[in-house]
Amino acid sequence: MSSADGETTSSGGYQIPSLTGQDNYKTWRIQMHAVLFESDLVGYIEKPLTEHLNATTDEKEQQKHKKHDQQALGQMQMCCSAWALTFIENAATAREAWETLWKNFQATSISSKIFIKKEFYSTKLGDNDDIDEHIHKLHHLYQDLRIAGFILPESEFTSVILMSLPPSWDTFVASIDAEDLDNPNKEISKNAAESILGCFCSEVIHWKSQQNSTNPSAFNSQRSTPQFKSKPDKTNTECNYCHKKGHWAWEC
Repeated sequence: MSSADGETTSSGGYQIPSLTGQDNYKTWRIQMHAVLFESDLVGYIEKPLTEHLNATTDEKEQQKHKKHDQQALGQMQMCCSAWALTFIENAATAREAWETLWKNFQATSISSKIFIKKEFYSTKLGDNDDIDEHIHKLHHLYQDLRIAGFILPESEFTSVILMSLPPSWDTFVASIDAEDLDNPNKEISKNAAESILGCFCSEVIHWKSQQNSTNPSAFNSQRSTPQFKSKPDKTNTECNYCHKKGHWAWEC
């Protein structure tokens, strides 16, 4: 059930203020995203339910996705004031509700769009920052830009990730063959972006495996030169975000 205006509500065992409107939407959105992340449900607001269903032919898995999607939707609805709930009471999926609230309560002026774009291009990874969280922040901003009307190709998202890396990643970045990212053929450009991101995620996994036994700065200088001509096999790769196999964390 929804909460009264101004009250604090419980979602997934966490207490967050109810969404009352544009005045507290930005804070609510960050907190709601964190709650869904901790509940392993954040994927249902970041990608349409159809994508989750199409990713498997197993009927039990599809039913599980539908159930998790409704759980994510229910958590959002329970954390809305009675007035805010009217905007999503008839939403069919968590993604639909998430986008509906964004469109109604996020400031949509030209200046606010520019600030989102500025944050997207200025976000940088520190040497001690969590790489998975960094990628998800950029992906989140990338999706915000798309909703706001700034349609950027995947090749741009890939370029921004590479530009956001600290100097300790320079050897890796210098080894990348990124020529096809700017190819006028969209399919070639998209494949190049996916290949580079795949190799980057593989490098992250390798880097993490070395952290406890190797000095990070020494490891950075020993990074191997990756090959980017074919897409990496993700069949048995576990996502560092949702811990399911078959995709990378940035795709979750």
